[in-house]
Amino acid sequence: MNDNKPYTTFEDSFSLIAAQRALIYQWFADWLAVERSAADLARYQSPAAAQLWEYFAACGLEQESRHMQQALNEALSFPDRRLEIAADFAAAFLLAADYCATPYASWYVEADKKLYGDAEKRMRAFLREQQLQIHSDFKEPADHLAVFLAVFAHWLQTERQAPTNAAAEQARFLEEALLNWLPLWEVRCRQLHLKTKVYPALAALLLAFVQADKAYLRGE
Repeated sequence: MNDNKPYTTFEDSFSLIAAQRALIYQWFADWLAVERSAADLARYQSPAAAQLWEYFAACGLEQESRHMQQALNEALSFPDRRLEIAADFAAAFLLAADYCATPYASWYVEADKKLYGDAEKRMRAFLREQQLQIHSDFKEPADHLAVFLAVFAHWLQTERQAPTNAAAEQARFLEEALLNWLPLWEVRCRQLHLKTKVYPALAALLLAFVQADKAYLRGE
């Protein structure tokens, strides 16, 4: 990932880029945690939204960013846009796991596709170790994708290690906690029959961003 300012070393730019990365991970978490409100959707029809797409393009994700922008623009042209996108959220993530792109890690990494499996237990243990709690309004298992993303965003905001050590630990988290199942989840999103293309486009953008972020952390 690149920043436009003329920093010359990884160490110089790491803290600033971490703040930007945290905002993006939280943005994804918000999209996957709950349905979008009318006010939130309206923001994507304002000129300020261009900054978001430009950031993704600067990360080398111009194609995925354009697809997400196009999917949103198309959905936002519907008279009942909020309801259509909300219906897609329910169809994509809230049905029985066999019939949607369920957002729980356990379903993808457990051999028997058991929910509340080891992945959920590991995340609960991680939250306890970090003295973090899932918001009381979010009544979902700890291995929900939005939890992984929000926890990582918090980590980026509070990191105090030296850049090289922090980068290694963050890359390991992405590899072991997300990239071992996120590609499977993205494929399922692509296979859904939804009214809009918003959530499949979001899934593709998220996967590409996590892969690019891991490559950045590994210096690839």
